[in-house]
Amino acid sequence: MNYEDVFRGALADLRAEGRYRVFADLARQAGAFPKAMYRGAA
Repeated sequence: MNYEDVFRGALADLRAEGRYRVFADLARQAGAFPKAMYRGAA
């Protein structure tokens, strides 16, 4: 059994269902909580 293919398929299913979680790429500055700069694609 090729586990790499199993996991790739499981992730592809999650993405297709819209249940794959993607975290925002944030840059935080010390002392400025909760402010942050978004560094992801627009």
